[in-house]
Amino acid sequence: KNCEKSKKKRYGEYQHVLLSDDEYQRLCKDYTKSVADTYIQTVDEYCELKGAKYKNYCLAVRNFIKRDNKQPIKPQHNPDEYDLTSLFEV
Repeated sequence: KNCEKSKKKRYGEYQHVLLSDDEYQRLCKDYTKSVADTYIQTVDEYCELKGAKYKNYCLAVRNFIKRDNKQPIKPQHNPDEYDLTSLFEV
């Protein structure tokens, strides 16, 4: 499962986004930490502005990411490594 129930922590400036450690790690793995953190902030700000509440914040973050058409990174891809072979093709 992408979004599992277990002990949740609060994320975001306004502390609206509730995610378990597993959910947070999975978002970072699937989309990179930078994208995950950006969209956690987006959902948090949306909740603060609109008074929105979600049953499943992990799914809400994923839906905001999908809405902006961000693609998950490939499982074998390590975001800390770069494939430079395409730069050298003739």
